[in-house]
Amino acid sequence: VLEVENNGDHFVIDRVRNHPDRGNDVIFLKNGDSLTGHSTSQTNEKIEIELGINKKTVYHCGYFDADKPTLSSLTPSKLLSTISEMIGLDLDEIDKCITNTKKLAKELDSDIKNKSEKLSIYESNIEKLEADIEFLNKNYEEFEDRKKQDIASIISRRGQIELEMEEIEEILSKKSSIEEKYEIAKANIADLETLNGKTKKLEKKLNTALKKRDSLIEDMTNLKVTHSDLQKSYDNLTKNPSGHCVYCGNILNESLTIDNKRAELSSNLEQVNVEKLLKQVDIDQVESDIASFEHEIAECKKIIEDAQEEYRIYHKYENKIESLKQVEKMKNSHLKTLENLDKEKKNIQNREPSSIIETLEEKTSLLESTNELVFKLTVEVDNMREERRLCDILKKSLETVKESLFNGFVIDLETEISAMLDELTEGDITCDLSEKKGQLYLSFCLSTDNKMRHYKSFSRGERSKIDTAVSNALNNLLNVGFLINDEPFSGLDSVGIPHLLNFYSRHASNKTFLFVGHQIEMKDYFNNSKSLVVIKENGVSRVEVN
Repeated sequence: VLEVENNGDHFVIDRVRNHPDRGNDVIFLKNGDSLTGHSTSQTNEKIEIELGINKKTVYHCGYFDADKPTLSSLTPSKLLSTISEMIGLDLDEIDKCITNTKKLAKELDSDIKNKSEKLSIYESNIEKLEADIEFLNKNYEEFEDRKKQDIASIISRRGQIELEMEEIEEILSKKSSIEEKYEIAKANIADLETLNGKTKKLEKKLNTALKKRDSLIEDMTNLKVTHSDLQKSYDNLTKNPSGHCVYCGNILNESLTIDNKRAELSSNLEQVNVEKLLKQVDIDQVESDIASFEHEIAECKKIIEDAQEEYRIYHKYENKIESLKQVEKMKNSHLKTLENLDKEKKNIQNREPSSIIETLEEKTSLLESTNELVFKLTVEVDNMREERRLCDILKKSLETVKESLFNGFVIDLETEISAMLDELTEGDITCDLSEKKGQLYLSFCLSTDNKMRHYKSFSRGERSKIDTAVSNALNNLLNVGFLINDEPFSGLDSVGIPHLLNFYSRHASNKTFLFVGHQIEMKDYFNNSKSLVVIKENGVSRVEVN
């Protein structure tokens, strides 16, 4: 029965072997409560967890048995896993993480490459779409330019026709006059006497108009004289505001006031001016009437004097009437053409390049969706690149942890083993501990041949020293604090036993040793330490306490 205090808890381990009732059994208690498992292995696992004991550490560092395989005899792969477990570092898991990280990085590289290639294709498609859209826009602009040119051509043709229409209208504006003259000529041919009577009436009207003109001219002369007198009076008043009047000799400011006089004169002047204007209008009208009468009289006399000329004139106007009919037909034709041109212009204005517009809209929509894909894909690639960068950081971190923890421990272990071997063999045996390709190799060398060899190639006594050096080196590095050794001096001669005991006594500080052996002299080497020695002689055991 073993009782242990750990972190304030009281543990009891009750183990029996070949017990008549319990057989091989283990009972584990924590503060009086049972933690015993269904099997011995389960109970042992709970003991290791509760007491923080690593079975392999105890096995290789704190317990020695001649029948068990030593750490030095392990294969490189087994040695690697054993030491990793002893220092609490799962190298297999770290290597697995590193491998998985490399695999993930490789997959990311592949994905980045594939997506980058796809991104390049999309970007190439965008360039092509932009070029197509630019080409379509150019075609649309050319279509619009042609449309403008066609409309401009219609406007130009319309302008020409409108100019011709103006000429036609100008010709047709004389139609009534020509028709009137035609009827006159026709009437003249029919009845010349009527023209004689008309001529006399016109001459009488002309005489009346001449008399009226003379009377109007006389009135206009009188108005001019009146206007001149009024103007002189007005000027005299304006130039001599306080002197004597040049007409009456009176002092001006003694009659009416200057302002009233000036206003009166100005009003009279305006009235005379209005009468002059009205009189001039009458004179102009009479002059126009006289000219008209004289013209009509001359025409009538000419017709009367030369009746043959009337026939010529008649035929002349008859031809003009026919020409006017052709001109009217041309006018109607031009009006129809203008109407057609307006319709054509409207059709051109409403004309749209539907195929170009549909293709342009389709390309533009495709460009927008492709740009969205490029944006999303770019984000994905950037995220994957960031994840790839993190993979490198994780891989480097794992490798750093492995190198700093495991490799550092391996270097320290090699140094400690070398020191122990140097002490035990006086420099006859050296060691090399190194990792190669995921395995840990422990080799030893004799100073006589300076050749690295495996543990099994050494003699039994040399292997014992090697095992002692390796286990004690691990014991020191892992700070186990105790050592159990069954038959530690097996295979040693009378010189080797005291040498090994001296070694243990030099390293007994802060450690608990439990040795089982047949050499009575063992007890003398720990006299300076607290010790409990059980000696069995002739079937009788006795206990000595130092």
